[in-house]
Amino acid sequence: MVSSPVHFTRDRSEFALGFLNQIRASVELAAVAPQLGLHLLLGEDAPQMFANLMAVIGRGQVAPVEIICRA
Repeated sequence: MVSSPVHFTRDRSEFALGFLNQIRASVELAAVAPQLGLHLLLGEDAPQMFANLMAVIGRGQVAPVEIICRA
């Protein structure tokens, strides 16, 4: 039987919400989007996508998870 390489996992919801809030605050403070960022890949719908992401993480419907593995 092969053992799992996953050593442990950690819910990173609080970190993700804090990170997204920092991005939102910096954009609001500057009144313009940064020159480089994920919004360039997501296009004009990026603000709504970020809002949706924050909502589902905040409600616990989605949880970003950090997975630590060992070889």
